[in-house]
Amino acid sequence: MSSYLVEPNYLISYERPASFNDYRCVVNGDGTQVIFERSLVDASGEIKNQFNLYILDLPGPGNEPIPFLQGTTLPLYSDRPDWSWQTGAVAFNWIEEKDLEVGAALSDGTYPTRVKRTSRMEYPTWYPDGTSLAVMNNAATAAPHPSTARIDSDGTFTPALTGQTLWAGMPSVNQTSPNLIAFAGQLVESPPKKYDQDRNYIWLLDMSQTPISVAPLEYGCPSSGCFNPAFQARAPWWSPDGKWIVFESTRADTDGKYAIFLYRVGEKNGAVQLTDPMFNMNHAKWFPNGFPGYPDGAPTLIVAAYQPRWGETPQWPHGIATLDVSAFV
Repeated sequence: MSSYLVEPNYLISYERPASFNDYRCVVNGDGTQVIFERSLVDASGEIKNQFNLYILDLPGPGNEPIPFLQGTTLPLYSDRPDWSWQTGAVAFNWIEEKDLEVGAALSDGTYPTRVKRTSRMEYPTWYPDGTSLAVMNNAATAAPHPSTARIDSDGTFTPALTGQTLWAGMPSVNQTSPNLIAFAGQLVESPPKKYDQDRNYIWLLDMSQTPISVAPLEYGCPSSGCFNPAFQARAPWWSPDGKWIVFESTRADTDGKYAIFLYRVGEKNGAVQLTDPMFNMNHAKWFPNGFPGYPDGAPTLIVAAYQPRWGETPQWPHGIATLDVSAFV
């Protein structure tokens, strides 16, 4: 691995052979707990399509995660969590055999409920007030399909925030300027073709302007024309101060593995690669004010990374790890 790239600090001592795949993680408002989705790995190394949310007390190794959701009425499966740093509420995908909705629970996993009017919606992310959600709308009636929508606590539904010309998913709301939403998206083609998450760029929606502005995040990224793999990216996430965005991209690897990149919004300098693609890191999120194991206040990410094979190249499945990115921010 190149010396300038950041190595993962794993939060769980994963067994050999691997028995869990841990993925899509998010931290609470004081950086003391992490929620992530966990699925089982069978003896052949295959991941079972059965996943639920777990919670882990930090700083990590030695602590064991436990199931997050508590109550008599629980979803069959749950994944894709987001944690409101304002209210402590956790939003997630509520999955039944044939149904996909958004769910919400208190910070200790109690009182899980379905959020009304969210059928076929996923990737919920909180607005800073902790009462509204931006979601990826996969409903058959969504136009475009998928698109980014907003659900307010009073039941108000605002469809297609990003307009009619973009397929839009995996939104992240700026927590200091909620009119700014980053999302992974691509132009709706004519004649219509199927949305392809591997052909996304990161786009920035600015709802404070009239008319509303929607443009690629990265300087030099084409807003039309043929897809440019040098700007491929997914799963953006705003830093707590609202100045930086991290995202995952395959642009640094010919085999299609993901690395984490960092971009200062509004700058003309290119995105900075933070990690080696061999770890296939993705779904990076920020700590509110650093990680207990790092120097005070060190800007820190939590990610899913290939689990370590001591003395060998990391391999599938994924585990939960932190990244100290203070050298870059």
